[in-house]
Amino acid sequence: MTVFEQLSALQHYLKPFHINNTSIGFVPTMGALHEGHLSLIKHAKQHCDKVVVSIFVNPTQFGPHEDFDQYPRTIDADLTLCKQHGVDAVFCPTASTIYPNDTQTTITLPQLAPLYCGQRRPQFFNGVTNVVLRLFNIIQPTHAVFGTKDFQQLVIIKQMVADLFLPITILSAPIVRQSNGLALSSRNRYLTDQQIQQASSIYKSLVKAQDFAVKHPNHSTQSLIDYMVTFIDPAITIDYVAVVNKQSLQPETVISPGQQLLVAGVLGSTRLIDNISL
Repeated sequence: MTVFEQLSALQHYLKPFHINNTSIGFVPTMGALHEGHLSLIKHAKQHCDKVVVSIFVNPTQFGPHEDFDQYPRTIDADLTLCKQHGVDAVFCPTASTIYPNDTQTTITLPQLAPLYCGQRRPQFFNGVTNVVLRLFNIIQPTHAVFGTKDFQQLVIIKQMVADLFLPITILSAPIVRQSNGLALSSRNRYLTDQQIQQASSIYKSLVKAQDFAVKHPNHSTQSLIDYMVTFIDPAITIDYVAVVNKQSLQPETVISPGQQLLVAGVLGSTRLIDNISL
């Protein structure tokens, strides 16, 4: 495994693979790797000849009062995990590499980015699309792998790739969970043992909602939402719960198969998101 900090060195390394049409799977991360990230790496290895991982805590997706400075940075452990799981190259750029001083171009998706998580974090998805597009242009992967835990992000990335005619296949990998159902997240490190148990109520509520949808087709989605929130621990402040179309993310009013149920909340100072297919 080779670790790169300089853009030019990484591109020099990748050039022969591009010339020889070698498939390159890319997994963008902010580090603090866990089993969820490792599942993305495994997914990339199954589909591609070479795997590149980026580790970059992206400042543009954090708001002024969010946890950019506190976000866990565990680079040595991350590199060890990448090497153990057969990653070929890791890109660890600085902010000045990704965003030079004369940067003027931004990418926005005005119909999708303001929805749901974008209401509470208006800068978030613009930050995501701007960093991901830059990384795509640097690495030029044939495939990129994203987790379904960040379902809105996955839809937005797919839309950006389609809109800009990028020759990249977007692959998705299922949510990896703790034994109690809590979706893995780097921010779970902020939670106490008690909060981890409280946070697991989100997944339990999603499973209850999924069962409700099977038993009550054609009922209003609001009746499903009203039912599921009763199973969420009261220590969690609910940000939103929404039943949406999987492609457009537009809210649905009547339960039908193939919809996605999204939920977000805050426990202590930690934001939690999760989702499930109905």
